[in-house]
Amino acid sequence: MRPDRIGGIAASGIADRVHDTAGMGSTRQSSWDSTTIRHKLLVGAAIVSGLTVLIIGGRVISENAAEPTGLAVFDTPPEPSDKPNTPLPEGPAEDTRYLTNLVGWNIFAARDLEQRVCLIIEQGGKGGANCVTEEEFDSSGLTTIIYYGDIRYDDRPASLSEGESVRIEWSPKTLPIWEVDKVRYVSQ
Repeated sequence: MRPDRIGGIAASGIADRVHDTAGMGSTRQSSWDSTTIRHKLLVGAAIVSGLTVLIIGGRVISENAAEPTGLAVFDTPPEPSDKPNTPLPEGPAEDTRYLTNLVGWNIFAARDLEQRVCLIIEQGGKGGANCVTEEEFDSSGLTTIIYYGDIRYDDRPASLSEGESVRIEWSPKTLPIWEVDKVRYVSQ
């Protein structure tokens, strides 16, 4: 490596130069002469601008690509995979959508013939559904419970202990989410 290069970068701003500043005699010129400062500021501004575009651009992309939440899930056309095998408690579903898989259970949204909003959970041959009016959903969402014994070993959260359950909640502003419910239940 040549001595006038540091780490492959020209050391022009580091070279000692002598100049006279307002009659103060000869002094060393710092590495921060106006050309170097301008260059470093331009490079810094370009980096900040690039990062800003990446951050803002990424946010716009993620917001545009975000999945619908709440009742907006029914705004997209249904897919064949949107049909659960579990029937609703009070009759057939008029419209269903697959939402996600949580703790090994498939989670669906549905509307019944009376336009109630339903949360359906199913795994293998088991399943269940809870339904509420649209007004009830708008005010408090829908919740269902999956007990410890109904969650396959490989799908159990590490924080779930025997006797506890997982609460699945779907609100007007979210897709279904889960949390461990530490309230212990007694098996019957």
